[in-house]
Amino acid sequence: MNKIKAFIRGFIKLSTILIKKIWEIFRRYPKKIQIAILAGLALVILGISWFSAPLPIGKAVKEMEALAGNIRRLYQNRPDYWGLNTQLVLDKKIYPNKMGENNKLTSLLGNNVLVGDGHLGKVLMPGSRNFDITYSELTRKQCIQLATHDFDSSFWLVVMGVTIVNNEEQQLFSWEDKEYKLPISMAHAKKLCKDGSAIVWHND
Repeated sequence: MNKIKAFIRGFIKLSTILIKKIWEIFRRYPKKIQIAILAGLALVILGISWFSAPLPIGKAVKEMEALAGNIRRLYQNRPDYWGLNTQLVLDKKIYPNKMGENNKLTSLLGNNVLVGDGHLGKVLMPGSRNFDITYSELTRKQCIQLATHDFDSSFWLVVMGVTIVNNEEQQLFSWEDKEYKLPISMAHAKKLCKDGSAIVWHND
């Protein structure tokens, strides 16, 4: 115990000396350079805080599941999803919470949400028995966390596959595929996810 106390006292003493030395050097600089240094430190601290801040992935997933559930309820007495796209969701106001603002769908993560056929959200044609929900313009971090989220079993009962789309390629993951099998692995997510990527959930 005495050794630990001695170590702590020594650490505090050295830290105090170091801070005083840095302060003495800092005071020698002109005011403009001091301001520039402080502004740079503030930007670094803000950047670290932004990158380390946890993303509300769980809430974003619940929001996406609620949107899919609302769509199914709207079409439950119809033979297919004919006519479904993002604009119809906005017109019918079947989006959850504050997802629909400024005539577009935006998730809790701040990215655009598209509904319809594929990652472009094209309007579904007669006979379409499935629909897609796309979270587009994701950061790499958002993409990886969404792709590898631990979805519960009820989610997978109504989702047939997931596609990751980036500027160079798109890859479908399904239960049948041996190499690109669901759920998506961290290795695959890190390889495919880039800034600006999109994730498409293919809903039954």
